[in-house]
Parts: sequence; C-alpha cells; structure tokens
Amino acid sequence: MSSLQNNNINTTYDGLLKFVDNEGLVTGQKLVTDGLGSSTALTLGPIDAGASITGNITSTGSITSDINITAGGNLTVSGVTRLMVMLSSAEIFKHYLIYQQQILHLQVLVV
Repeated sequence: MSSLQNNNINTTYDGLLKFVDNEGLVTGQKLVTDGLGSSTALTLGPIDAGASITGNITSTGSITSDINITAGGNLTVSGVTRLMVMLSSAEIFKHYLIYQQQILHLQVLVV
C-alpha cells in the first residue's frame, strides 16, 4: 500500500480518489473520480444507498451476498465444478443454464 507520508500534495493529488463534486457523502450515490477528474466505474453512497459498478465485475475468489443479485444481462460463471442456487422461500426458480455451449433447463424447487 502506498503512503502519502513525505509526499507533496501537488505530486500525489492525481492518484487520490474523491467524489465528482469534491464534497462529502450525504445522500444518494456519487461517482468516484481521481484527482484529475477522470471517472471510475464506481459510485458510492451511504449505507442505505449502496454502491454501483459500471462495466464488468471480475473476481478470482468467491462472491457472497446476503441480498439479491440481479443481472440485467448475461451472468457468466466459468471454471466452476458446482453452481449452487439457494432459495429461502417456497418458490420456483425456472430459467435456462448454458453449459459448454448447450442449453440446459434449470429448475430448483424449495419445499
């Protein structure tokens, strides 16, 4: 991790992350930019407003969520030996799963 210790502001500000309006976080989500004003893929909000990412999300580890994960497009899972779908209520989850370029019907019923 880098340190700002013994560095002048004028030589480090471009590498600092800040909000687009240069203000603190109060309500809603704000775009995160660097010190030069270049946009990142990240918007952040207070705990009740959450965070958003524009673009692809890549993980080399597990992604765990205690809330809903919604995909507005394709959800690609690769390199897995097991895909787990866990539902907390008695509902039918019915969609299609593409595995090795074959369309498989996926239905999970929680009883």
